[in-house]
Amino acid sequence: MSLFRVITWWTTQCPSTDGFDSFSLLTGRLGLVEDGERDSIVVGSHSGHLSVFAPSPSESGSLFSPTDIILEVKLPQPVIGLACGKFSSSRSDNRSCLAVLHPMKLCVFWLTAVEGVAEHGAQFRLQLAYESILTKFAFSLCHGGFGGVKGKEFLCICHMDGGLKFFEQDGISYEAQLPEERTIPFPMKYIPRTDCFVTVAPSGFIECFKYQDLAQSPDNVSAQQICPFWTFFIGEGAIDISVHQITNTESVIIVLGEHNLFCFSDTGKTKFIKKLDYTAVCMHSFVIGWYWEPEVRLIISIATEMGSLLIYEESKLIWSAQLPQVPVAVTRGTFTDLSGGIVTLSDDGVLTVGFLGSEPQIFKVPALNLKQLTVEKAQRELEALEAEIKSGIDFTDISLINASAERELAVTVTLNKVLVQSTYAPKNDVEGEVPKMCEISVVLKASALIDHIQVIVHVDPPLAVKNSIHVFRDVEDKGTRRLSTWIYMGKKQDPPTLRASVLISSINRQGIPRVIEKSIVLPVGLVYRPGAAQKEAKYKIVLETKSIDKSGVAGLFSEMTFDATAQAVAFKSNYSGALITVVAAKTSNRYRIQSDSLEAMSGILSLFLSRLKASSDESDIKITGTFFTEELLQTIDNHSECAQQMKDINQEIDARLRQMRLVQRSILSKLQNKSSEAISGLQMLLKLTHEDIIRLTDQLRRLEGKLEDIKINLGCILNITRETLKHSGLPNHVTENLQSVFVTPINDWMEQSWEETVAAPVDLISHVGVLSKHRGIDFEENYSFLTTTPFDLPRVKRQITNLLERVSRMISEGSVEIKEESGKEIEISDWLNEGSPAFVDN
Repeated sequence: MSLFRVITWWTTQCPSTDGFDSFSLLTGRLGLVEDGERDSIVVGSHSGHLSVFAPSPSESGSLFSPTDIILEVKLPQPVIGLACGKFSSSRSDNRSCLAVLHPMKLCVFWLTAVEGVAEHGAQFRLQLAYESILTKFAFSLCHGGFGGVKGKEFLCICHMDGGLKFFEQDGISYEAQLPEERTIPFPMKYIPRTDCFVTVAPSGFIECFKYQDLAQSPDNVSAQQICPFWTFFIGEGAIDISVHQITNTESVIIVLGEHNLFCFSDTGKTKFIKKLDYTAVCMHSFVIGWYWEPEVRLIISIATEMGSLLIYEESKLIWSAQLPQVPVAVTRGTFTDLSGGIVTLSDDGVLTVGFLGSEPQIFKVPALNLKQLTVEKAQRELEALEAEIKSGIDFTDISLINASAERELAVTVTLNKVLVQSTYAPKNDVEGEVPKMCEISVVLKASALIDHIQVIVHVDPPLAVKNSIHVFRDVEDKGTRRLSTWIYMGKKQDPPTLRASVLISSINRQGIPRVIEKSIVLPVGLVYRPGAAQKEAKYKIVLETKSIDKSGVAGLFSEMTFDATAQAVAFKSNYSGALITVVAAKTSNRYRIQSDSLEAMSGILSLFLSRLKASSDESDIKITGTFFTEELLQTIDNHSECAQQMKDINQEIDARLRQMRLVQRSILSKLQNKSSEAISGLQMLLKLTHEDIIRLTDQLRRLEGKLEDIKINLGCILNITRETLKHSGLPNHVTENLQSVFVTPINDWMEQSWEETVAAPVDLISHVGVLSKHRGIDFEENYSFLTTTPFDLPRVKRQITNLLERVSRMISEGSVEIKEESGKEIEISDWLNEGSPAFVDN
């Protein structure tokens, strides 16, 4: 469908340049003698300006004539709603009235003409018919012949709290309250055929109420007793609602949602739902023909935030055009020499009447920048941009923001060191040991009014948290909130780290969000117990420090029952049974961590490093030795193979499900044809298919458990790799880039596996990262692999091997082969790490 332009036939600027919404525009016949079959345009603004226009073609060819303005008046209150109808109590006066809704008042006017004696003609004035003062803030206005009354119309005001006020000509007849809490008001429309009202609830339900139910006395019926005639869940808010009768027996309800267009019958039956691939801002719908005619057509026009007007016949798109401005309201009117004109009002008060033309919207494709870009030039531009961003940031603001968050909400995280028997963890296979769990408590003390607080306690698998998310609302000043939860082992495996994090996010009364993060180290006894030290083991990690702790290796773990003079201590896993030994050298400041299980060493390594950092500077600690590349690649293979098996089984299950649906349709077809003797074979096929699905589902469940175990093992090895890189003695900007490649925890997405996620950064750092030797290569040569190279697991493994081998060689040789010049400090992202949480060792 080509995109054409809406041709401007008439346009003007309203007195006010802001304060317009979808309720600010109205077209209708106001009972003027000169009108005949013409519509007038009424525009009201939030500044109180009320204007009435009667567009007509100008003889001079201009798009506007001063005589097109019928009335222009400044009202004392904002105009939030307009309606045109027979609201007068006089039976002899059949003129249409103009109802104007203010936030706290409803006014009904006649538009009267005063004959002029000069050449300019008649003069029009607003004559107040009646008004009513409201006791609550109004939201929208609805009108119609409530109760099936003919010849006159009533008014209904929807309040901000869901209350309704019905006006019967000169006075308030009664009030009603819609059920449930109406925190978000939505438009309401009247359905004449069924004498019902339709609206949308904040819960996402479209609701239809009978007028008779709402008209009952509030003294006898409460809001909770008023039940809707029918409901339908749409799951989103409504931008606009319109109602049209299309046959003698049916009316349709058009609901423009935030993401979909809905059409229902007046009895609640869904006629169609159309998903919108754009953001709609307003809607107008109308019917071509009379409802008693057989070929009546329902037309729906929707304006988008990009200024396009899309016209549908029911759910079928029949035309698309570009509007001159992005409208906040759109409607349709009949004027002199123009029937069915498109009337739009923009947010800055530009009122336009146009028609659909065949003049195309000219769009020129901008020229592409085909100039080649070198990596060095791109790097210089990136550094210049980062320097400009950094120069515009006041680092004192960050510390002030953090301090302000701590002042508004003081957070205290406490860990109970007394372990109790776990009631959640799986049964332990290690003889003589029962699973343990520990209690973590969080105390929140507010120094200001806070609307919302969310506390999340997070641990990496196999550790688990009972009730990890806690929410508090409306915390008063000087108020205190406490919570406690339990941390336990969810699976019988060794964790990669014994660290838990508590994330507190809050929103104060001013709507300002704050985030506070606290980290804490879990007790060693939750996972390990003392064991017998080993002299030799398969895997070894050596650490060097400039100053050794005088308390010895046993003094670093005072909570365990080790000999204070022992040079070697051992930890035995309560779940896997693995033994991890920590040995201190007698003649040097060196430690060795060894075990026959590589995965079991991860938790002790992280814990041992945190204890060493508490007694010495982090820069004094260095890990020597090689990376466990072979074990890492083998675990990656296991993970990839298990994920592929799960993918194959899922595809097989989908095939069996399609087969089952086909067999079920065949059985149903034969039963409808009353040929029951021919379905015995289909019944057998259905049974076999069902058994296959059950068998494949059991296999899938077992593979899911196996995959979770492999993810935990892979996370342990990656954690050891990250710690080795971090304490390798290489410059910080080198180790930070390398650590960012080996991301933990392990996540597999529906679109990408973990291996595919890691492939891009590994490939990138191998070509243009801090360890790359390729300089001055053209952009296409350096980056073509990102788009042209498909995922290849063996290639990724080779790149990981080469990367770790080169880092090992650099560590052993004591040299750093990097692109940056020696002595050059990299400070681009230092400010991002200022808010890193401090770890609390317990």
